[in-house]
Amino acid sequence: MDKTATTLPTMVRCRIKGCRFVTRFDCPARVTQTRDRFGTDRTHVEPDYFVGRPECPDHGNRRMVMAPIRGTVTDTRCGPRCTNAKGLACECECGGVNHGTGH
Repeated sequence: MDKTATTLPTMVRCRIKGCRFVTRFDCPARVTQTRDRFGTDRTHVEPDYFVGRPECPDHGNRRMVMAPIRGTVTDTRCGPRCTNAKGLACECECGGVNHGTGH
């Protein structure tokens, strides 16, 4: 994970039962610097789910289920299976960069 990132790739689903709305959202991230008791500097990247939250186009509701995309770089070519994905795990050459961008 890029420690200087200002956004985290996130998949978003509508909470209303039966709604099939799913999209990718680049969630704003909070980057904080801390120092542990041994004097080692630590960088924490946390999603800020309450800023710029998308809404369901069918229901106008902003109560969404949001979860970060987990990318693993492999030798598999990136294609429609990745860009049109609705799940959270990406296992292709992009490592999650293109995951869910086709929505």
